[in-house]
Amino acid sequence: MPDHLIDASNSVEARFICFEGIDGSGKSSLALALAERLRREGRTTIVVDKQLEAPQDPLVSWEVRALGDALWRYPKDADIGRLGSRYWLGLIALWFELVDRCLVRPSLERGITVIAGGWCYKYAARFSLKPEIGDEDLKRAFLGLTEPDEVILLDIEPAAAMERRQALKPSEAGAADGYGGDPRSDFIAYQGRVREQLRKMAELQDWTEIGSADEDLEGVLERALGALQARTG
Repeated sequence: MPDHLIDASNSVEARFICFEGIDGSGKSSLALALAERLRREGRTTIVVDKQLEAPQDPLVSWEVRALGDALWRYPKDADIGRLGSRYWLGLIALWFELVDRCLVRPSLERGITVIAGGWCYKYAARFSLKPEIGDEDLKRAFLGLTEPDEVILLDIEPAAAMERRQALKPSEAGAADGYGGDPRSDFIAYQGRVREQLRKMAELQDWTEIGSADEDLEGVLERALGALQARTG
């Protein structure tokens, strides 16, 4: 899951590369580092993550920011579970549809390499844990999204990922999934379940999987570059 995405691999020049992983695995940092490396090599790139801005298009920028505020910038003590899983799934699906339609696809068509610090897969993994959300719900939510040419799963133990977080958001500690105890313990337990789902996806969809805990950013970047070169020949 999801298995109804649009394949972007018919583009010769542009590539869509995605880093996936649990919260704290280093997705955004690696996406920015890879984009900078490719720019130094003469490639035009754009980075897509939840901090995304779109200054070239005021309307898209406003909509992305508004959806991002609703999704990720709520009060830290908010009872997010009471809004319901279908509300949150619908909201995240809207964000991905907007970003895909107005940024990812146009960039690829112009020959710009897109690097995502996470695509829809982490959220599919999270929502797959909810008994009220079925496989068909997830397929409908992410139907038609552009499929990355390469997905690199940054695998890390939840305890190690937690040490990287300056603060834990309720959603990262499973607040909408019945967790309500010590945030650190909840983070480890909940992210462990999400990690298990992502590893299943990686096996089924033949993603590249690399550990991201034991090296600095530059070391992980070099391993990611090596994996990409091996995959693309």
